[in-house]
Amino acid sequence: MEKEKIKPYKKNAKKHPDMSAEKTAKKSVPGKPFTKGDPRINKEGRPKGAGISITTEIKRKLEEKPEGQDKATYLQLLIKRILKKAVIDGDTTTIKQIWNYIDGMPKQAIEHSGQININRLLDEINREKQKETGEQEMED
Repeated sequence: MEKEKIKPYKKNAKKHPDMSAEKTAKKSVPGKPFTKGDPRINKEGRPKGAGISITTEIKRKLEEKPEGQDKATYLQLLIKRILKKAVIDGDTTTIKQIWNYIDGMPKQAIEHSGQININRLLDEINREKQKETGEQEMED
């Protein structure tokens, strides 16, 4: 009996035109979900200190004092510069950003015209669920 050839993935065929269908079919499928006991699962999680974020490093550096200065930290100098730009120079964009970070963005009203029929919406959701469960039962 002759083995049926499986078509290669289009992505792989473009990247590797010399790959045979059998080799391409053996490749793992991208996005394959985990199964119970899968060796790819890292049960211990990421090790502490691995992949320190840029934000963490910037915060750490902002607490330091620049060389030759004993008074102000980088954070204090940064705040001084931002406030100078906003208040003394009168930069309205910087003023708005400071205001938004302090008070948060104002809530926007959302207008709605028309009617929502909750019962109709719930009926549609229930029909979709019934279709899904019916398809699952047929597969089993």
